[in-house]
Amino acid sequence: MYDFSKLNPDDGIDRKQLKRLKQRFLGLNTVRLERTRQAIGIRQQLFLDVLPVLLHVNHPMLPGYQGSDTPCGIPYFKPNSIQISAAKIITRSFELKKTFAQQELAIDALFIMGSVGTIAHSERSDFDIWVCHKNSIPQKDLTKLEAKFEAISAWADKELGVEAHFFPVCGDRKQGKPASGAMSKESSGSAQNHLLLDEFYRSAIWVAGKIPLWWYVPVKHENNYQHFTDQLLKKRFIRKQDVVDFGPITHIPHEEYLGAGIWQLYKGINSPHKSVIKLMLLEAYAVNGTAYPLALDYKSIVHQSEPCADEVDSYLLIYKRIEEYFTKTNQNDRLDLARRCFYFKVNKALTHQPSSREKSWQRILLEKFVVQWQWDNTQLLRLDSHKLWKANQVIHERDLLIKELSQSYRLLSNLSRQSFQKASISSQELAILGRKLHAAFERKSGKIETINPEISKDLSEPNIWITFNEDKPHWSLFKDKRSQKKTSPQIHNHLLSADSYYALLVWAIWNGIVDTATQVEIQGNNCLRDTEQQNLIQRTKKWLSKSQSPPSHEAFMETAHVARVQIAINLISSAYENYDKQGLTLLSEQSDALNYSGLHDNLVRSADIAHINSWSELIVRNYNRDSLSEILIAYLRFAPPHAIKTPPELDIVCPDQQFGALIENRLYELFNRITQCFYGVNGNSYARYLIETHRHFYVVQFHQGTPSVTKLRSIEDLFRYMETPQSHDRPLILDSKALLNTALRCIIESTKPAKHYLYYEMTDSGIIYTYCDVSGALFRFNYQSQDRQAYPLPIINFIASVNARLSSQGEKFALDHFVSLDNSHGIEIRQVIINGKDYTIECHNDSTATRSVQYTDIKVIVEPDENLCLHYTIICDNHEYNAKQLDPFEMAARYILHKRQGKNRYHCHISDLDLTACSDLLAPETGLQLIHYLQQKRSIESRLNQALTKIYR
Repeated sequence: MYDFSKLNPDDGIDRKQLKRLKQRFLGLNTVRLERTRQAIGIRQQLFLDVLPVLLHVNHPMLPGYQGSDTPCGIPYFKPNSIQISAAKIITRSFELKKTFAQQELAIDALFIMGSVGTIAHSERSDFDIWVCHKNSIPQKDLTKLEAKFEAISAWADKELGVEAHFFPVCGDRKQGKPASGAMSKESSGSAQNHLLLDEFYRSAIWVAGKIPLWWYVPVKHENNYQHFTDQLLKKRFIRKQDVVDFGPITHIPHEEYLGAGIWQLYKGINSPHKSVIKLMLLEAYAVNGTAYPLALDYKSIVHQSEPCADEVDSYLLIYKRIEEYFTKTNQNDRLDLARRCFYFKVNKALTHQPSSREKSWQRILLEKFVVQWQWDNTQLLRLDSHKLWKANQVIHERDLLIKELSQSYRLLSNLSRQSFQKASISSQELAILGRKLHAAFERKSGKIETINPEISKDLSEPNIWITFNEDKPHWSLFKDKRSQKKTSPQIHNHLLSADSYYALLVWAIWNGIVDTATQVEIQGNNCLRDTEQQNLIQRTKKWLSKSQSPPSHEAFMETAHVARVQIAINLISSAYENYDKQGLTLLSEQSDALNYSGLHDNLVRSADIAHINSWSELIVRNYNRDSLSEILIAYLRFAPPHAIKTPPELDIVCPDQQFGALIENRLYELFNRITQCFYGVNGNSYARYLIETHRHFYVVQFHQGTPSVTKLRSIEDLFRYMETPQSHDRPLILDSKALLNTALRCIIESTKPAKHYLYYEMTDSGIIYTYCDVSGALFRFNYQSQDRQAYPLPIINFIASVNARLSSQGEKFALDHFVSLDNSHGIEIRQVIINGKDYTIECHNDSTATRSVQYTDIKVIVEPDENLCLHYTIICDNHEYNAKQLDPFEMAARYILHKRQGKNRYHCHISDLDLTACSDLLAPETGLQLIHYLQQKRSIESRLNQALTKIYR
C-alpha cells in the first residue's frame, strides 16, 4: 500500500501515483455517498439524485428555473441513468440535449458537507450544499443563481420534505473567499472561515465537477502549500482546470474562536447536544494551540494507507479529539457529558429493536463505543427514553447543557482576549448573534423560559396542581393531582414557583405541560371556577400558539419590539365579591365596568400582562395595586407614539362568568380610543386622555416618550389639574364615559385646537366662567356680578388688558387678535345652556352685553422680593396702595367700599394685572400665559373680597 504522505514534486512525482491518490479519495467518497443513500428515505434519495442535474441545466419544467440565462453547467458532469430517471420523475418531458463549451460552464464543483454520510446522519439531517462557482460570474448573474438556489430549497421542502441549504462559494482562493456571504439562520458568515474550511475538508462529499487541489498536498507540506501546489500545476502533474483551490488549513486562528463560540451558542438554542460537541472541539483546539485541525488528521490517514470509512468518519474524529482532550485534563464529568451528547446526536436507541432486519453500520459502530464506555443497560434505557422525559428531567438536562455551553464559551472568549487578536466576526454579525443569545438564554424578571430544546417530544401532564403559599406569598406549580390524604404535594413533583398564578399557567402552556387534556387544580383564595379556568386556558393557549414559530434571522437585525400583548383580568380577585357576597344588586343604570352601578365601582380588581416581542421573548408581569393605571402605563410603554405608528396587537381575557364580557368589551373600547388618541394619522402624542372610574379620574399622557397616569381623587382635583399651564398644545380628550351629563364635558368637546374660548354659565349665585386656551389648559372660576346684563364685560376687559401686555412681550400664547366679542379670530365667547341633564353651547352675539357700566378701575402689580415672596401694589382709580402700608388689600377695600353707593355688598374684580416681574418665578418653563393671570386674578380677588367682608362686619 503506497504512502502518499511522502510525495514531493521537487523530487519528481509519478502521475500514476497522483491518479491512485485521487482514486483513494474518490473511493472513500463513494462509500460515504452510499452510506448517505442508506440513511435517507426515497424522497431524499430523489433529491440527491436530481441535485446535480438541476444545477447543470436550465429546464423550464425542472424546479428552480429562473430563466435560460441563469448560470449553469458543471464540468465533467454527465448525468447517469439514475439521475436522468430522477429528473423524469419530476417532469416526464426532460431530455438532456445541450452540450457546453468549457467557457460556458459556470459551476466548478458541487459538494455536500456536514453530518451527511457520517455516523450522526439520519433521515432528519439537512443538506448543506457548497456550490463552487467561477469568480468571473457577474453579480447580476450570481443573483439569479442564488434565486435558483432559494427556489430549489423551497421546492425540496414543500414537495419532498427535504431541508436543503445552498452556500455559493468561489472555487479559487486567489480570486475570492471560500466561505463568502453574510450571516443567516444557517450560515455563520465571517465568524469562522478557517473552522468552516476545516469542517469542509474532513466531511465534504464530492457530488460533481472538479475535485479539491488540497487532496494532493501531504500534511507535512501544508505549511508550504503554495510552493507545493505551484509545482504540481507548473509541471503539469495536475491540470488547473481539473481542480478547485480553497487553500491550506494549517491552524485555526485565535480570532475565530469568539465568533465561532457565539455561533455555536446560537445553534445550541435548538440543538444543544450538537453544539456542546462543537464547542468542546473548539476548546480542544484553542487550549492546545499546536494541535492539528481534524482535517489534517483525516488527510494524513487517507494518504498513509487505504482508509476504512469508519476511521475517518467526521463525527468520530471529533469525538476522539474531545475524548483525548478531556482524558489528558482529567475532566471525567465533561467527558461523560460529551459521550451523552454524542449518543443523542447519533440517535440510535440501542435498547430498541432496529427498524430493519439488519443493523445499520451506525448502530454497530455505536455499540462498540458503548461497550468501551462501560455503560450498563439501565443507563441506556434512561437515555433512550429521553423523548418521553417530563419537565423535571428535561430541565435538569437543559441546565447541564447550558452550563456546559456557557463554560466553553467563556473559556474561548478568555483565550481570544489573551491572544490580543481582534475577533474575525464582524461587529454587525456579533451584534445579531448577541441578540439571539440574549433572547434565548438571558434570565430576567418575568421572562418565561423555554425548557425543552428538542430533548423530549411531549412534556404534557395529565394533572397539575397550583397552590398559593400565604406564609411566603407566591404561587407554586406541581405535577400530579393532589392526594386526598395529603395537604401538600411531594417536593419532587414541584416544577416552578412564581409571583402570580397566571405566570405559572403561561409557563406551563408555553412549554407544553398543559394541553387540552390536562386537569388543573388550584388551591387558594378567590380561585376561578372550573369553567372559567378552562376558558382562560383555551384563550391563552390560542394566543400563545400564534408565536410558537421561531423568529426570522432578519428580526434580530433590529432591536426587539413588543409584537403582541395579552391582558388577563381578575384571575385571583373576583369582580362580584362586593355584589354576590353582600347580596347587592344593580341599583342604577350605570353599567360601565370602570364605574359600575350606584357604587361607581371599578370592576378591574387585578391584572396580569403577557407580551411577546419580535425576538420571541415571552414576559409576564402582575399588577395588583392600581391595576387599571398600571396596565395602561405598561401597554403604552411598549410602543411610544414617536417610535412606532401603532401599538402592539392586544388580546384581553377576563374569564369571569358574570362580568367577563362586560369588562373585556369596556377595556377593548378604552384601549381602542386611547390608540386613536395618541397614534396614527389623526393621533397626537402630546394629547391627554381623561378616564373616570370609581369617582376618581385618570389622565393618561406622554412626557418625552414615556407614558404616565395622573390619578385625581375628586372633581376639585381635576379642576386644579386642568388649569396647569402647558408648554405644548396638549388637548384634553375625554373617554366615552367620562364626565357624562356635565357642563364640563360639553365645554371640552366643543373646543377646537389652536383657539381661545371663554364659556359662561348662568347660575343663581352668579356666573361660572370657563376659559380654554390653545394649549389645552382649562381655567374655571365663579363670578358674582352686580349687573347680570353686563356679564361678560369685566372679564373681557381684563383679558384684553392682559393680552395687550402679553403681545407686547412676545409671549407665544398671546391671542393673535382681540377685537370684539363676535370676532372668531380672537377669543370665542360662548354660553352654556342648561336643559335638565343636557347641556348645549351657544355662541354669544348679544350686543347689549357691551354697554358701558361703571366699575372701579383696579390694577394690580405683582413683584417678588429677594426672598421670592410676592408683593402687591394695588392701584384704584390712580390711588396706589402697596406693601409700604400695613395691608394694601385692606386699604384698597376701604377705598372701594367708600366709592360704592349704599354700601352694597358684592364682590369686586380687578381690571388689569401686571406679572411681568414674576415670569421666572411663576412660569419658568412655559413663560407667562393668560391662564397665569387668571390664577393670580382669582387669588388677588379672593383676598380683596375677604378684606371687604371683614370691613362689612
